[in-house]
Amino acid sequence: MSRSRHLGGLLVLALLSGSYAASAEQVRTGNHADFGRVVFDLPPGASASAVQDGARVLVRLDGLENLVFGPPPRNVRALGRVSDGAEINLVPGARMRQSRLGNRLVVDVLDPPRLAAPEPAKGRAVAPLRGRILHGLPPDGLSRAREVPPVAEPGPVVKAASAPIVVSEPTMAAKPVAVPAPEIGSLALIARPVVSGVPEPGPISENRAMALPFAATTGAAAFRRGDAGFVVFDERKPIDMAELRDNSDFFEAAITLLPEATQLRIPLPPQKYLVLARTKAGWSVAIGQGDRRGPAPKPLGIAVDQGRLVVSADQPGRVVSVPDALTGRVVLVGTQLSAGQGMPVTRTAPEFGLLETWQGVAVVPVADALRLSPVQLGFVLALDPPRPLAISPTMPSTAAEVATQGFSRRFDFPGLVTEALLRRLQSAVADAAGAPPQSRGGRRVAAGQAMIALGLGVEAQALLTLAATEDAALADDADRIGLSAIAALLAGRIAEADGITDPRLDGSDDVALWRAIRLAMLDEGAPAAAASLATVSGLVLAYPAPLRAALLPLLAETLTLGGEAEAANVLAKTNLGEPGLDFTRALLAARDPARVQTALASLDQLAAGNNRLLHFRAATKAIELRLASGAITPNQAAEALDRLIYAWRGDEREMATRLRVAELRADTNAWRPALRLLRETAELWPDAAATLQPRLVATFMRALATEQVKPLPPLELLALAEENADLIPLGEAGRTLSGRLADRLIALDLPQRAVPLLTRLLGATQDGTARSELGGKLAAMHLQMGKPEAALAALADTLGVGTLPPALLEQRTLIYAQAAHEVGQHDNAVAVLEALDTEAAVRLQAQLQEAGKNWPGATKALHRLASMTVPTDGTLNDDHAKTLLRLASAAAQIGANDTLGQIRIRDLARLPAGKSTDLIRLITSSPVQKVADLPRAAQEAQNMSAAVKGLGL
Repeated sequence: MSRSRHLGGLLVLALLSGSYAASAEQVRTGNHADFGRVVFDLPPGASASAVQDGARVLVRLDGLENLVFGPPPRNVRALGRVSDGAEINLVPGARMRQSRLGNRLVVDVLDPPRLAAPEPAKGRAVAPLRGRILHGLPPDGLSRAREVPPVAEPGPVVKAASAPIVVSEPTMAAKPVAVPAPEIGSLALIARPVVSGVPEPGPISENRAMALPFAATTGAAAFRRGDAGFVVFDERKPIDMAELRDNSDFFEAAITLLPEATQLRIPLPPQKYLVLARTKAGWSVAIGQGDRRGPAPKPLGIAVDQGRLVVSADQPGRVVSVPDALTGRVVLVGTQLSAGQGMPVTRTAPEFGLLETWQGVAVVPVADALRLSPVQLGFVLALDPPRPLAISPTMPSTAAEVATQGFSRRFDFPGLVTEALLRRLQSAVADAAGAPPQSRGGRRVAAGQAMIALGLGVEAQALLTLAATEDAALADDADRIGLSAIAALLAGRIAEADGITDPRLDGSDDVALWRAIRLAMLDEGAPAAAASLATVSGLVLAYPAPLRAALLPLLAETLTLGGEAEAANVLAKTNLGEPGLDFTRALLAARDPARVQTALASLDQLAAGNNRLLHFRAATKAIELRLASGAITPNQAAEALDRLIYAWRGDEREMATRLRVAELRADTNAWRPALRLLRETAELWPDAAATLQPRLVATFMRALATEQVKPLPPLELLALAEENADLIPLGEAGRTLSGRLADRLIALDLPQRAVPLLTRLLGATQDGTARSELGGKLAAMHLQMGKPEAALAALADTLGVGTLPPALLEQRTLIYAQAAHEVGQHDNAVAVLEALDTEAAVRLQAQLQEAGKNWPGATKALHRLASMTVPTDGTLNDDHAKTLLRLASAAAQIGANDTLGQIRIRDLARLPAGKSTDLIRLITSSPVQKVADLPRAAQEAQNMSAAVKGLGL
């Protein structure tokens, strides 16, 4: 990757300077009206040949070691050197034509044909076969005319019959639907098969299927050759097809007996296909209509092992050879004992061709020494005597390319080897550098696309930006905008990748892929990104190795974290050579309780590596996994994560770790460290204030709510409140919280610490009512400390605007009256209490009048208090007696005999026995008016003296 990036940087510099030097060319190229040309100059006597392998042409060259290639023709993606010659990568649909001109090998690449849209298939009325001649043969000779004379004597002939059936609706099943076994020799009625869990796109033709009686150990394969479909069974069994003459699907079906096999041939128009299903009595064959390929089968796996081609297949059967209807030679057929797996596309190589199949393996041999053998895991294609097959170096990626069939693409990132990609980039840079200044824009875009294929995101973005800067027409070009966004994603510049959302790019699967990648980078593990990637992630498997290596880890992790674990598991298991997927494999293992220890071992190993990001992510996941399993406590997890904050700095990952540590601190009631960490995080990420500030307030409120149930030590509560007074929210919640905190601080009896904190709380509070409430509490604390002037100042500073709640108004009035009295403003204190006219105000008014020895005012206030608190009838209690005693004492001071007489007559008899009652009786008794009253007066004096001593007056 570093070598690619270095070379890419040098090529960009060459492009930007507008110059490029090329060596002498030994491989010449050119463009013609309807084809491109590649010419190889050969040494005298040298041999050379070219063979097309799908979209690749493998050119065998003798005696040529140092090849220098010219720019690829327009219909060639890339030219490159391989071990035994050269490789030409064609655009889709192009065909190769070769010729020799003296010492030159000329390879012409024909442009893809422009095909007209096919006309709709017309239905064909089928008349009964009986009494009708087809192909010059009587009806009973139809099947025999298509047979190859058997080598061995045939066994007994099994007859077949037909009957109409009703096909069931498509069902989502992982395997073909099995049906009850038919009797031997009959045409069975079966349910409609479903391949790989995907309903078929078209109906089964004529709602019919044919069941053929074979042993449970008989395998089958199915494929198309020309205008017919062939089903090969690896058991030789004669079957009479005469009774199918009236069947519109199978009236032309024919059985051919081979030495070790039975071959069924069914004529098939291009829009029809075959569907095989296993039954208890053998195999069923149905005809589907729609796409000629039918439902996509589960792909057979392909790999290269020591020069052999290994095809992995479920339940492999035997290998038989059958005649090839197109060439007259043979086809090597590998059967399978179960249905649902096939070769989705045709592959060719110099020594063989792999046919597209609906089931099994079909090989067209070119080399005489080719051998197809069944093994436990599938089939092996090799040469006998052993020597390496002539297989393209890109053949190991065939399975990945098969998996991407059917995806639509807007951008060209071909799955070439890195050397071929570098040559492609070199050619694009040379083409742009040699073009006139006003013609370089499109060529620079092509070079940028080649850089993206190599994973050079930074360089590609710079080049695409330059192209738009110097060519105004490209500034708003949808393809350039999309490529620039893709380059930004590769470079990790997510904010610069919005161009991929341009609606002009809609309609292709690769654009949907890159949009999902952007979403995954913006929001790690986003379910929406995972859902989209689950449908298009297979497209990445056909990308070149540098691009695939950059994307697969992100895709697999997003699928895992976003709820698409099954798709992630497929990626992880089918890309075992990608070390970047080790973290995903650990995540998948962590989902299984039985594999937690395996996951932890993998995570610990990754955390011990040199990759800083992988170390951070693996260590974080391991801590969370141990916490979830109970192996560590929340406090231990917080300590471990706190140390990881310094392992990865500066982006959203660090912020997420900080928030998680703060959460764990709060869970362990470590409120001050949690809040300090949140404040520090808010300072480092000011742009995230909208997210962090509510979290700070919520944590502080949670701390105070928990403190009510589990009180903190006094000094800890004071420190918590002092550090976070600014977190009091506005509105009713803030008012309640401030009042609760103030009450708790006042109750601690630490006024010297509480007053400054209450002052700070007051400064951080904006709500008028909340300020008035806090101001009243602060004034009360000043009074408690003997500072009435400060109390009055606090009340004045928090007077507020508007009408206060009655309870708050009463509280502030009482505090004001007490403070005003203590500074000598007695009249003001009495006046505000008079206006309030509540029991608490009258009671305080009476106390202040008594303290000031204003007996008329005291008598008036106590009379009001008695009228509020002493019932006019019924038995009275001690509290009533004390109130009446105070009233009687004040009334006696001013000689209010009416008041004294009323107490004596109305209330004295209702009072409980006690010292207060004795004093009331004494105070309200009649005065001495004659000599006879003297003994009574003496006795009352003694009683008063004793009562006063008893009450402490």
